[in-house]
Amino acid sequence: MFIDELEKVSAKKKLPLPDIFEQVTLAGDSMLHVASDMGKGRITELILHHFPKLLNKRNIRGDTPLHVAARSNKNLRLVKVILTQYANDKSRYELEDELTRLTNEYGNTALHEAVYSKDPAVVTELLNADEAVINHSNKSGRLPLHLAIEIGNVEICRLLLKTPFPANNSFHQCHLLHTVIIKGNLALIRIILASRPELISLRDEDGETALHLAAHVGFVECVQILLKSSALTGMEQNKKGNLPIHLACEKGRVEVVKELLQQEWPSPKVCLNQKGQNILHIAAKNGKANLLKYLLRNKKIEPFTINEKDKNGNTPLHLAAKNLFPEVLFVMTGDERVKLNYVNNDGLTALDIVLFHLSLRETPREKLSYWTLGKSGASCSMRAYKLYRSRSESPQIGMKYDQQTVNIFLIVSTLLVTITFSAAFSVPGGVYSSDDPNPHNRGMAVLADKKLFKVFTIFNTIAMYCSAIGSMMFLWERLGDDRLAEMAINCATLFMCFGVTSVALAFAFAVCLTVSNDSFLAIVITVLAIFFISIIISIGVVACFPYRGRNPLVRRVNRFLIWFSCKFCQYTDRPKKLDARERNKDAEKNE
Repeated sequence: MFIDELEKVSAKKKLPLPDIFEQVTLAGDSMLHVASDMGKGRITELILHHFPKLLNKRNIRGDTPLHVAARSNKNLRLVKVILTQYANDKSRYELEDELTRLTNEYGNTALHEAVYSKDPAVVTELLNADEAVINHSNKSGRLPLHLAIEIGNVEICRLLLKTPFPANNSFHQCHLLHTVIIKGNLALIRIILASRPELISLRDEDGETALHLAAHVGFVECVQILLKSSALTGMEQNKKGNLPIHLACEKGRVEVVKELLQQEWPSPKVCLNQKGQNILHIAAKNGKANLLKYLLRNKKIEPFTINEKDKNGNTPLHLAAKNLFPEVLFVMTGDERVKLNYVNNDGLTALDIVLFHLSLRETPREKLSYWTLGKSGASCSMRAYKLYRSRSESPQIGMKYDQQTVNIFLIVSTLLVTITFSAAFSVPGGVYSSDDPNPHNRGMAVLADKKLFKVFTIFNTIAMYCSAIGSMMFLWERLGDDRLAEMAINCATLFMCFGVTSVALAFAFAVCLTVSNDSFLAIVITVLAIFFISIIISIGVVACFPYRGRNPLVRRVNRFLIWFSCKFCQYTDRPKKLDARERNKDAEKNE
């Protein structure tokens, strides 16, 4: 019937029958492609019988009819027809390779397409026809098993895992387990390890095992499974000499580190990478403060490990200072076992390193790091002391303040002067009018007899004069003397702190005065004022509090203020490096 109809079309169009078979759609699909896509099994058989060359015909995407049949859902019958016809007489089909191994423009075989379509029956049929096709990767480097893992099809994964891998295909085998770890599919991990336990020890191009990757991404459940399968993989190093626990510390994976430290391994002090760095070094230089808190509390961490030096002589505290992580410095300086004044191979302490950063640029991050170490009792080395003393004798040395920053401070201080001046003549409650019957009251404040009014007036006056002094001192920055400018700006900043605090107090007392008849509202405003003024005072005191107080109370206040500043700033990433222009400027300044 089908051939009869084709002959009628051939006679009508006056075309030979073979030319009819050569016709294609706009997408380059031949008659066999269309029949395979529509599931016409009998028609497919007839086309293959009369014109077998169409089996090798490709469309625009490079698909053969087998690709189309494998991609179509529930098209098992068509796949069987094509494979059976091909197997019965391979000599009739002019193919450059086995039919199942032909690839399209994406490098996908028919098995890849069957996996994409999530059809286990078609996958089984293709594997029965040619098991070796499972080892063919596409242009993205993915095997059919990779695709099954990515789409999370457990049934197809089981089918593909039954087929053995060639001995020289360890690279792709390694990536199978790595792929499923990245996908986070715990069920597939168990299936793969049950079928192929040897995959646990294979390494990728960076020399990392599956445990390295699981530790790096923080997949705790996977880490537990891998350790139960082979605990020894926890002591295997990658090409950089890092153990899985090093990668977990790099990313701050606290739960993974807990799991790894529970294993019966050698002491953490022998877990070193190629740079001679232990797990505290890795956590410190990457700013993982929460992980360091756990490590310092862990009983397996000995004092030697806490102060151990790497190949450059740096302790974990040195690396935290080098990368300017104030919160890490805060955590480490709070532990009495940490030696604050150890020197590295360059003869520098952690405080010396921070001072070097501070000499290049003076941002809040450098200052906070300096305060954290300074207030904890850290000191400079003799080498650094001589260096900074020689610099201070140089007439070129002085603070170079950003003119824009100084202008902003000047504007703020001037605004404070304006506000406090206005508040002095727009007092709460107003003033008596000039035609008041009592001549002594004319122009006087209505609430002058109230205690809160008197306190308001005192703090408003303090704010006025502190702001005025600060404004005048900021003008000294323009005199051209760097040392005088440094002293003036430091003093002006101190006066501004007093001024801002006094304005806040004056405002609080003024509001309480105006609502004193409503006790509930007055209490709420008082509580809010205490809370927010405490924050203002804390921020200001951080910069002015004594650096080295031996009194326990002073030290606790120092620690609280530094903790507050660290939590407020949240420096969790490494600082940006200075560009070449900034480094050259600094080099010229130090010559």
